[in-house]
Amino acid sequence: MRRIDDSLLERAGLNGLPAAARDAYIKTFQERLVLLVGVRLTDLMTDEQLGDFERLMDGPRAVAQAWLHVHFPHYPRIVREEYDRLVEELTEQAGQIVSLEAAFAGS
Repeated sequence: MRRIDDSLLERAGLNGLPAAARDAYIKTFQERLVLLVGVRLTDLMTDEQLGDFERLMDGPRAVAQAWLHVHFPHYPRIVREEYDRLVEELTEQAGQIVSLEAAFAGS
């Protein structure tokens, strides 16, 4: 499983951020990952599958994930691809993020 925590920020070069900023970046990363994976999966679903999945999302998470693994066995690959893409994006922007956070902290 890909980790979304301080170790992710450290690998991206953002380990010097204050705790509140790290928490915000971790939360944003998680939200973006869920959104991007969701968009890719819904593009692959039929209307019937989409309806089934939406109903399952109101229940236990394990049930929805099991459904995904049955109907979209390549689901983990999609998660991995989107995770890797977001890590690359975050790493590329690390210098700008650090500069902006420092400027914000100094104002």
